[in-house]
Amino acid sequence: MNPLAKLTLVLFIIEVVLFVASASVPAYNEQTLLSTFHNLTEAVNGSVINDFVLIYSNNVVIALGSSVPFVGVLIMLFVVFNTGQVVSAAASAFFGTFSVPSSVAGGLVAILLVLMPHGTVEFLSYTIASATSLRTGLFVLKRYPSSFIAKYYITFLLLSLFNLAVAALLESVEIASSSGGSAIGVFSLWVFALPYLIGLYYLQRRLEIRLLASSKEGSDRYPQPSVPQP
Repeated sequence: MNPLAKLTLVLFIIEVVLFVASASVPAYNEQTLLSTFHNLTEAVNGSVINDFVLIYSNNVVIALGSSVPFVGVLIMLFVVFNTGQVVSAAASAFFGTFSVPSSVAGGLVAILLVLMPHGTVEFLSYTIASATSLRTGLFVLKRYPSSFIAKYYITFLLLSLFNLAVAALLESVEIASSSGGSAIGVFSLWVFALPYLIGLYYLQRRLEIRLLASSKEGSDRYPQPSVPQP
Protein backbone atom coordinates (compact mmCIF):
# COMPACT_ATOMS: atom_id res chain seq x y z
CA MET A 1 0.00 0.00 0.00
CA ASN A 2 1.48 3.34 -1.06
CA PRO A 3 1.83 6.34 1.32
CA LEU A 4 -1.25 8.21 0.08
CA ALA A 5 -3.42 5.08 0.35
CA LYS A 6 -2.18 4.41 3.89
CA LEU A 7 -2.90 7.98 4.92
CA THR A 8 -6.32 7.84 3.27
CA LEU A 9 -7.19 4.64 5.14
CA VAL A 10 -6.13 6.11 8.50
CA LEU A 11 -8.12 9.28 7.90
CA PHE A 12 -11.13 7.26 6.73
CA ILE A 13 -11.15 5.29 9.99
CA ILE A 14 -10.84 8.49 12.03
CA GLU A 15 -13.61 10.09 9.96
CA VAL A 16 -16.02 7.19 10.48
CA VAL A 17 -15.31 6.94 14.21
CA LEU A 18 -15.82 10.69 14.66
CA PHE A 19 -19.04 10.63 12.61
CA VAL A 20 -20.58 7.78 14.61
CA ALA A 21 -19.39 9.27 17.91
CA SER A 22 -20.78 12.74 17.17
CA ALA A 23 -24.10 11.21 16.09
CA SER A 24 -24.25 9.30 19.38
CA VAL A 25 -24.12 12.36 21.64
CA PRO A 26 -26.81 15.01 22.14
CA ALA A 27 -26.80 17.76 19.50
CA TYR A 28 -25.34 21.05 20.72
CA ASN A 29 -28.08 23.10 19.03
CA GLU A 30 -30.87 20.70 18.19
CA GLN A 31 -33.40 23.14 16.73
CA THR A 32 -30.91 24.80 14.39
CA LEU A 33 -29.54 21.45 13.24
CA LEU A 34 -33.07 20.11 12.71
CA SER A 35 -33.82 23.14 10.57
CA THR A 36 -30.72 22.38 8.50
CA PHE A 37 -31.83 18.76 8.12
CA HIS A 38 -35.34 19.74 7.02
CA ASN A 39 -34.01 22.25 4.50
CA LEU A 40 -31.83 19.57 2.93
CA THR A 41 -34.55 16.92 2.80
CA GLU A 42 -37.12 19.33 1.39
CA ALA A 43 -34.78 20.22 -1.49
CA VAL A 44 -34.60 16.55 -2.48
CA ASN A 45 -37.46 15.49 -4.75
CA GLY A 46 -36.57 12.00 -5.94
CA SER A 47 -35.39 13.11 -9.38
CA VAL A 48 -31.97 11.56 -10.01
CA ILE A 49 -30.69 14.52 -12.05
CA ASN A 50 -32.01 17.21 -9.68
CA ASP A 51 -30.77 15.40 -6.59
CA PHE A 52 -27.39 14.70 -8.18
CA VAL A 53 -26.81 18.40 -8.92
CA LEU A 54 -27.95 19.41 -5.43
CA ILE A 55 -25.89 16.80 -3.59
CA TYR A 56 -22.77 17.20 -5.69
CA SER A 57 -22.73 21.01 -5.55
CA ASN A 58 -23.03 20.92 -1.75
CA ASN A 59 -20.38 18.24 -1.26
CA VAL A 60 -17.85 19.78 -3.65
CA VAL A 61 -17.48 22.70 -1.26
CA ILE A 62 -16.57 20.28 1.54
CA ALA A 63 -14.06 18.43 -0.63
CA LEU A 64 -12.39 21.67 -1.72
CA GLY A 65 -12.11 22.80 1.89
CA SER A 66 -10.72 19.42 2.90
CA SER A 67 -8.00 19.69 0.27
CA VAL A 68 -6.51 22.98 1.49
CA PRO A 69 -2.86 22.22 2.34
CA PHE A 70 -2.08 21.95 6.07
CA VAL A 71 -5.61 22.83 7.34
CA GLY A 72 -7.75 20.62 5.12
CA VAL A 73 -7.88 17.78 7.65
CA LEU A 74 -9.19 20.12 10.36
CA ILE A 75 -11.90 21.40 8.02
CA MET A 76 -12.89 17.85 7.12
CA LEU A 77 -13.07 16.76 10.77
CA PHE A 78 -15.17 19.80 11.69
CA VAL A 79 -17.64 19.09 8.87
CA VAL A 80 -17.85 15.40 9.81
CA PHE A 81 -18.51 16.26 13.45
CA ASN A 82 -21.19 18.76 12.51
CA THR A 83 -22.82 16.29 10.11
CA GLY A 84 -22.89 13.72 12.89
CA GLN A 85 -24.62 16.27 15.10
CA VAL A 86 -27.27 16.81 12.39
CA VAL A 87 -27.85 13.04 12.35
CA SER A 88 -28.09 13.08 16.15
CA ALA A 89 -30.73 15.81 16.11
CA ALA A 90 -32.76 14.14 13.35
CA ALA A 91 -32.59 10.69 14.95
CA SER A 92 -33.58 12.08 18.33
CA ALA A 93 -36.60 13.86 16.86
CA PHE A 94 -37.74 10.81 14.90
CA PHE A 95 -36.99 7.92 17.25
CA GLY A 96 -37.80 9.86 20.41
CA THR A 97 -41.49 9.06 19.87
CA PHE A 98 -40.58 5.36 20.11
CA SER A 99 -38.68 5.85 23.38
CA VAL A 100 -35.41 4.86 21.74
CA PRO A 101 -32.39 6.50 23.48
CA SER A 102 -31.04 9.27 21.26
CA SER A 103 -27.46 7.99 21.64
CA VAL A 104 -28.46 4.57 20.32
CA ALA A 105 -30.63 5.95 17.53
CA GLY A 106 -28.06 8.46 16.33
CA GLY A 107 -25.23 5.96 16.39
CA LEU A 108 -27.20 3.32 14.49
CA VAL A 109 -28.33 5.79 11.84
CA ALA A 110 -24.73 6.98 11.40
CA ILE A 111 -23.47 3.41 10.99
CA LEU A 112 -26.23 2.71 8.48
CA LEU A 113 -25.29 5.79 6.47
CA VAL A 114 -21.64 4.75 6.35
CA LEU A 115 -22.58 1.24 5.23
CA MET A 116 -24.72 2.52 2.38
CA PRO A 117 -22.85 2.51 -0.95
CA HIS A 118 -22.86 6.29 -1.33
CA GLY A 119 -21.73 6.78 2.28
CA THR A 120 -18.50 4.84 1.93
CA VAL A 121 -17.66 6.40 -1.44
CA GLU A 122 -18.48 9.92 -0.23
CA PHE A 123 -16.41 9.59 2.94
CA LEU A 124 -13.50 8.35 0.84
CA SER A 125 -13.77 11.47 -1.31
CA TYR A 126 -13.19 13.67 1.72
CA THR A 127 -10.36 11.53 3.05
CA ILE A 128 -8.60 11.50 -0.35
CA ALA A 129 -8.87 15.29 -0.38
CA SER A 130 -7.60 15.72 3.17
CA ALA A 131 -4.83 13.14 2.68
CA THR A 132 -3.78 15.13 -0.39
CA SER A 133 -3.71 18.29 1.72
CA LEU A 134 -1.29 16.64 4.16
CA ARG A 135 0.90 15.15 1.45
CA THR A 136 1.21 18.41 -0.48
CA GLY A 137 1.82 20.25 2.77
CA LEU A 138 4.68 17.83 3.46
CA PHE A 139 6.06 18.47 -0.03
CA VAL A 140 5.97 22.21 0.64
CA LEU A 141 7.88 21.79 3.92
CA LYS A 142 10.45 19.64 2.11
CA ARG A 143 10.81 22.41 -0.51
CA TYR A 144 9.66 20.27 -3.36
CA PRO A 145 9.50 21.94 -6.80
CA SER A 146 6.28 23.92 -7.15
CA SER A 147 5.50 22.29 -10.50
CA PHE A 148 5.62 18.84 -8.90
CA ILE A 149 3.46 19.94 -5.96
CA ALA A 150 0.89 21.55 -8.27
CA LYS A 151 0.69 18.45 -10.48
CA TYR A 152 0.33 16.15 -7.47
CA TYR A 153 -2.29 18.35 -5.80
CA ILE A 154 -4.42 18.86 -8.91
CA THR A 155 -4.29 15.16 -9.85
CA PHE A 156 -5.64 13.91 -6.55
CA LEU A 157 -8.06 16.79 -6.05
CA LEU A 158 -9.61 15.88 -9.41
CA LEU A 159 -9.69 12.23 -8.33
CA SER A 160 -11.52 13.25 -5.15
CA LEU A 161 -14.03 15.36 -7.09
CA PHE A 162 -14.63 12.56 -9.59
CA ASN A 163 -15.15 10.12 -6.73
CA LEU A 164 -17.57 12.59 -5.16
CA ALA A 165 -19.57 12.65 -8.40
CA VAL A 166 -19.86 8.86 -8.23
CA ALA A 167 -21.04 9.14 -4.61
CA ALA A 168 -23.62 11.77 -5.53
CA LEU A 169 -24.92 9.59 -8.36
CA LEU A 170 -25.18 6.59 -6.04
CA GLU A 171 -27.00 8.67 -3.42
CA SER A 172 -29.41 10.06 -6.02
CA VAL A 173 -30.26 6.55 -7.20
CA GLU A 174 -30.62 5.40 -3.58
CA ILE A 175 -33.08 8.21 -2.88
CA ALA A 176 -35.10 7.34 -5.98
CA SER A 177 -35.09 3.66 -4.99
CA SER A 178 -36.15 4.35 -1.40
CA SER A 179 -38.88 6.70 -2.64
CA GLY A 180 -40.27 3.76 -4.57
CA GLY A 181 -40.31 1.69 -1.39
CA SER A 182 -37.33 -0.48 -2.31
CA ALA A 183 -34.90 -0.55 0.61
CA ILE A 184 -33.21 -3.63 -0.84
CA GLY A 185 -32.49 -1.72 -4.03
CA VAL A 186 -30.42 0.78 -2.04
CA PHE A 187 -27.93 -1.82 -0.78
CA SER A 188 -27.96 -3.73 -4.07
CA LEU A 189 -25.92 -0.84 -5.45
CA TRP A 190 -22.93 -2.39 -3.67
CA VAL A 191 -22.77 -4.66 -6.72
CA PHE A 192 -21.50 -1.61 -8.59
CA ALA A 193 -19.84 0.26 -5.71
CA LEU A 194 -17.51 -2.54 -4.57
CA PRO A 195 -15.78 -3.13 -7.92
CA TYR A 196 -15.55 0.63 -8.33
CA LEU A 197 -13.79 1.04 -4.96
CA ILE A 198 -11.31 -1.71 -5.83
CA GLY A 199 -10.58 -0.01 -9.14
CA LEU A 200 -10.26 3.35 -7.35
CA TYR A 201 -7.57 1.95 -5.06
CA TYR A 202 -5.47 0.67 -7.96
CA LEU A 203 -5.97 3.86 -9.94
CA GLN A 204 -4.88 6.03 -7.01
CA ARG A 205 -1.88 3.77 -6.42
CA ARG A 206 -0.80 3.89 -10.06
CA LEU A 207 -1.22 7.67 -10.24
CA GLU A 208 1.02 8.28 -7.23
CA ILE A 209 3.70 5.90 -8.47
CA ARG A 210 3.76 7.59 -11.86
CA LEU A 211 3.80 11.09 -10.42
CA LEU A 212 6.73 10.34 -8.14
CA ALA A 213 8.60 8.48 -10.83
CA SER A 214 8.05 11.20 -13.43
CA SER A 215 9.96 13.77 -11.42
CA LYS A 216 13.70 13.49 -10.92
CA GLU A 217 13.37 15.61 -7.78
CA GLY A 218 10.56 13.39 -6.58
CA SER A 219 12.44 10.16 -7.19
CA ASP A 220 15.60 11.54 -5.56
CA ARG A 221 14.09 13.34 -2.58
CA TYR A 222 11.07 11.25 -1.66
CA PRO A 223 10.78 7.49 -1.11
CA GLN A 224 8.74 5.87 -3.84
CA PRO A 225 6.25 3.03 -3.30
CA SER A 226 7.59 -0.31 -4.38
CA VAL A 227 6.50 -1.39 -7.84
CA PRO A 228 5.36 -5.03 -7.97
CA GLN A 229 7.40 -7.27 -10.22
CA PRO A 230 5.53 -8.85 -13.15
